[in-house]
Amino acid sequence: MTLSPDIALFDGKAKLPLHPRERLFLLLGVLLVNAVWESLIPLGVLLGLGVLFSGIEKLSKNRWRIFALSFLGAGGIYFFAHRMGLLSDRWIILSLRFGVGLIWGLWFSSTLSWPQLKRVFHSLAIPPLLIELIDSSLFQAMLVVEEKNRQCKALYLRGANPYQLSHLTSLMGGIIVKSLSRGEMLSNFQLLRLDSEEINTVAEPLSGQSDIVQIKNGTLLGEDQAVLLSDLSFSLHRGEWILLAGRSGSGKSSLLGACAGINEWSRGEMIRFGKAVQGKEIRNRVDHRAGLLLQNPEDQFFCSTVLEDVAWGIRKEFDEAKRRELAQAILADLDLTHLSGRPIHRLSFGEKKRVALAGLVVRKPSLLLLDEPTLGLDPISAQDLISFIERCLEYSPASVIWATHDLPLIPGRMKRILFLDEKRIVFDGSLALFWKTQQGECWMKSNKMSLGALNHA
Repeated sequence: MTLSPDIALFDGKAKLPLHPRERLFLLLGVLLVNAVWESLIPLGVLLGLGVLFSGIEKLSKNRWRIFALSFLGAGGIYFFAHRMGLLSDRWIILSLRFGVGLIWGLWFSSTLSWPQLKRVFHSLAIPPLLIELIDSSLFQAMLVVEEKNRQCKALYLRGANPYQLSHLTSLMGGIIVKSLSRGEMLSNFQLLRLDSEEINTVAEPLSGQSDIVQIKNGTLLGEDQAVLLSDLSFSLHRGEWILLAGRSGSGKSSLLGACAGINEWSRGEMIRFGKAVQGKEIRNRVDHRAGLLLQNPEDQFFCSTVLEDVAWGIRKEFDEAKRRELAQAILADLDLTHLSGRPIHRLSFGEKKRVALAGLVVRKPSLLLLDEPTLGLDPISAQDLISFIERCLEYSPASVIWATHDLPLIPGRMKRILFLDEKRIVFDGSLALFWKTQQGECWMKSNKMSLGALNHA
C-alpha cells in the first residue's frame, strides 16, 4: 500500500468496531479539542490515543513514515527555537497540536473511504449539491493525478527526468492547460446530459418528423475564424445510421459537435427534431434528446463512481431512490452491474466508454453522435464495444452518426456514408457505391483493405 490519493480516497479499511459516522464525529471532536486546549497533558493523551488507534488499525508503513518524518520536522523546529532562546510551553503545544492533527488525519483517511463518507454526509442531511461538488472535485483531481503520472512515464521512457526543473515546468504547464480545456468541455457537456428543465430548448415531440437532423449550407468557423466546415448540406432520417468518415482534421468532430449544439454554425441553417437550432448561448442550442460520445470519455464524467455518474443526468427528473433504480436497471440490461460501485478513474479505457454510453442512453436519446467510439481499443475490444453499442440501441432506439477510421469495424446496419475532405462533404450515398469511387479506393489502400475483406467484415 502507498500513500497515494487514490488509495486514501477509495481503499479505507477499518478494524476497530466504529461506525463511519462515529469515526467522523470522533475526528471532529479530537480536532476541536486540539484547537482550543492549551494544556500539555490532554494534548499528549490525544497524541498517544492517535498512535494507539493507528497501531490497532495497522496503518501502512508509508503512513507511519510520513508521521515520523513530519514529527521529526516539528522536533527540528522545537530544537531551533531552543537554540535561539525562544523556547516556551507555546512551542511544545504547537508541536503537539501538529502531531495530533497529523496522526488522527492519517488514521481517519486510512480507515474510511470517500464512498463511505458520502453515505455519512447523506445521512446527516448535508446538502446534496455540496456533496456532489466535493465528489466531482475529487474525481477531477484524480484525473489530474493520472495525467501527471502518464506524462512522467512518457518522460522517463524518453530518457528524461520529469522532476528536473526544465521538464517539471513544462509538465505542470501542460497539465494545467489540459485541465482548463477539460473544464471548458465539462461545462459545455453538462448541458447535454441534463434534463430539459435545465436548458432553454423546448423538448417538442417528434410528431412524425422523418428527418432527425437537417443541415442546409452549413459553415462552421473556429475562434480564429479558420474554416472548420464549409457549405454542408445533408439530412439524417429517423432510425438511420450514417458512417462519417474522412482524414484526420477533415472536420468530423466539429460536425458532431455542431449537430449536438456545442459548436455554433456561422452560416446556414440546422433543423433538429423539427425545430430550427439557433442562439449564441450553448444552452439555447443543446437538446437533451441528442447524446454525444466524445473520443476521450473522461471529458464527460461528473461523478467518481459508475452508478452515480450514470444517474447524474436524470437527477432533476427523479428523486434519489428512483434515479438509482433506473441507473441500476440500465447497468443490468447492459451487463455492467459488476462495475456499478467501481471508481471511474480505475476503469480501463474500454470500460470508461461503456459507462459513458450508459450515461447517455439512460436518457433514451433520439439522436446518438459517436466520435471515434473504437479509438484506442484493440480489435477484440473494439468489436465488443460495437456489440455493446448495438445492445444500447436496442434499449433506446436512436438515429446514429458514427465517426470512425476503423474500416473493418463498421456495424452491419451502416448503409450510408458521409465522406469529408477539405472541410466539405465530397460523397453522400451508399457504402457499396462509395468503395467504387476514387475516394473509397484511396481510403481502402491507405488502410490496406480490399473490397472483399470489407464485404466479409
